[in-house]
Amino acid sequence: MKEKVREKIAKFFTANLAWLERVLEQGRSERHLQFKGTAVAQANRILASLQVAQLRARSFRDANRFTLIAAGIISALT
Repeated sequence: MKEKVREKIAKFFTANLAWLERVLEQGRSERHLQFKGTAVAQANRILASLQVAQLRARSFRDANRFTLIAAGIISALT
């Protein structure tokens, strides 16, 4: 049972990562976004940052901590 859950979680994250990579590539090719490195690396950084932001917001019971980090990520791309 635990293995099936792990596999489904891995598929969920893989799908999200692939989607974000495509969005980043499209945004860069249309000159709406700018970032250094590959879309793969940037997508991994963004998702990792958002995961940490979520943990911090929950730990401090303060949704503004998530919003602050998410806004910083977005502003760094535009």
